[in-house]
Amino acid sequence: MSSQVPGPVPPPSDPTPQPPAAPAAPVPPAYGAPQPPPPYGAPQAPQYGQPQPNGYGGGPGGPGYQPPPPSGGGGGGRTGLIIAIVAAVVLLIAGAATALILVLSGGDDSDDRTDDDTTTETDEGYLTVVEDFLDAYDDGDCDTILDLYPDGFDDVADCESSYPYDDGDDVEIDVNSIDVIDIDDEDNPTEVTLEADFVEVDVAGDTEDDRLVEFTVEKDGDDWVITVFDQV
Repeated sequence: MSSQVPGPVPPPSDPTPQPPAAPAAPVPPAYGAPQPPPPYGAPQAPQYGQPQPNGYGGGPGGPGYQPPPPSGGGGGGRTGLIIAIVAAVVLLIAGAATALILVLSGGDDSDDRTDDDTTTETDEGYLTVVEDFLDAYDDGDCDTILDLYPDGFDDVADCESSYPYDDGDDVEIDVNSIDVIDIDDEDNPTEVTLEADFVEVDVAGDTEDDRLVEFTVEKDGDDWVITVFDQV
């Protein structure tokens, strides 16, 4: 038997290269378990609920950011308007109250004459004497007529005989106006001419007449009396 020296053994052929195995997926930490701090200098992930700069709905300048309204914006204009309305209402109430006071008090004590020297005031004696005379004529009161018009009749009997009605119930006097035609001194009058416009109603005869009578009155001490009675 021959002995053979074995030749060199050939190297084994290279196996087929295999793709590297995928790294195992990291196992997420258990809920609530503490997480190791990131390496120094590494960016930190934002925590849930923490505002993110320049992110959606984040801090100033980010998308969707709505700046707060300026302090007091628009409030000053509305406040000024409210103050103006309140002031106007106060002025209106004050004006109405002043007008009411003037009406209730009869205005001032001035003679309230117009440019043509006419008046309807009744607080002056020379006007009151004419009003009282017309009232006495309406009532058939000759005693008062004689006191107010002393030169008009000789006595009360003369007045009663001249009175055109049986009694005062047969006549009604409706005064329209009493106007001052002339006055000698407005500051201290002693003689005044007035014109009375009235309607004389004959109740018994069922007629009425428009009358326009001019009176001249004079100061007699502290009283006023009629000196002239003329029908216009």
